[in-house]
Amino acid sequence: MKERVGNLDELIIETSDETNLNMGVAVVYLYRYVIFEMIDKIAMLSQLSVVFAQNPLTFLG
Repeated sequence: MKERVGNLDELIIETSDETNLNMGVAVVYLYRYVIFEMIDKIAMLSQLSVVFAQNPLTFLG
């Protein structure tokens, strides 16, 4: 009985490692996506602020 429990524990540990690996990959991809999105937004904001600095009245109508 104890052996079977040990094997079950090993199986659970192996599958959890596998899951953690997949989760890690997913998290890395998510972070990369978020970082690229943030860079994009920051670039847009800096362009807007440049336009605003050059010509503030366009935003006031």
